[in-house]
Amino acid sequence: MRNMEQTTNEETTCRFSLRVARWGMIAFTFLSTFTFAALACEAIAQEPRKAGKEGRILVTLEWGDVPLRERLMEFGKKYSVAVFLDRRVDPDQRIELSVSDQPVEGVLAQAAEKLKLGTCTIGKTHYIGPKSTVSRLPGVVAQRKSGLSLQSRAAWNKSKELKWDEAATPRALVAALAQEGGATLDNAEQIPHDVWPAYDLPAMTLTERLSLVLAGFDLTYQVASDGKSLRVVPMPQEKAYASVHALPAAGAANIAAQVQRLFPTLKMDRSGNRLTVVATLDEHDRIDELLQTGQTKTVTKVPSPKTYSLTVKNQAAGAVVNTVAKQLGKEFQYDPSLRDKLKENVSFTVKDVSLEELLTKTLKPLGLSYKLTDTAIEVIPLP
Repeated sequence: MRNMEQTTNEETTCRFSLRVARWGMIAFTFLSTFTFAALACEAIAQEPRKAGKEGRILVTLEWGDVPLRERLMEFGKKYSVAVFLDRRVDPDQRIELSVSDQPVEGVLAQAAEKLKLGTCTIGKTHYIGPKSTVSRLPGVVAQRKSGLSLQSRAAWNKSKELKWDEAATPRALVAALAQEGGATLDNAEQIPHDVWPAYDLPAMTLTERLSLVLAGFDLTYQVASDGKSLRVVPMPQEKAYASVHALPAAGAANIAAQVQRLFPTLKMDRSGNRLTVVATLDEHDRIDELLQTGQTKTVTKVPSPKTYSLTVKNQAAGAVVNTVAKQLGKEFQYDPSLRDKLKENVSFTVKDVSLEELLTKTLKPLGLSYKLTDTAIEVIPLP
């Protein structure tokens, strides 16, 4: 009887630990202490991990139909990553995901894509939110950093952890962050009232912390020229922004002309050895690289992960995998002992799923799994 009561108490504690923070904006770090019961729950479904190239961790996992918040909490704790979920994203919506040998960033990107969201990194924090905000937020942060005056750079570039207590309001948070930068918040009423759960994120600059707090409202900020006041303003809709690049004192005009030739579509204006350019974050990075090294690499846009939508009716599982392998230019490999299983028919319908999800859908009902390599899809028995 005593053991039954103890088990019930631990299960109750476990369920409670995994239901924390039901409000719209969820931010997680996982350096804090968890109860023994919560750790026991986490141990039930361990996800394989192994070192990838250059020591990177590669993740293989399969998430069932569970709430987004719950999975992000487990994932962040296991892989020591900080995830900030935009307040506009429903933390209780369900997510299914299957990935194989992917870096942590790739897992979060696939999870976001599955929910029609985007992800970017601000400092050491992975932000997940609407794609329209994700596409602009890094540029907004970079713009705020480049616009700092000499007098305010020390305060705004200082790194600190971002944390607050439960039931904090974003208005109070923004006011406190502005004060840290030596400014007062002029228009707090522009920040809608909200109440947020307690959380803790790793060290970021003041610029990054303030931008992250305001992102969920599609807002950013402007600091007065004297640095004594701060106003909340709408986040710019354009991805391009103006930034000043320092040119060498000798030959500034010639160097500016070379930059313009290499980036003919960008708007530029030179004043002495200061070149003001309106460009995207990637373009600004390439210009900085050019000025520092004398050369710039061509940036190739990484395509979004390929998704699959198809209906399979009574087709051999091996034929389905073989077709996918041919489309990817890979070999289809399997041990001869699995030939009979691969001849069994499967039927299913999928829409906008990843390669990993498609292969899992095809093979798991037959007790099979797979390995992806650079050259092949190898079917293996389910562990």
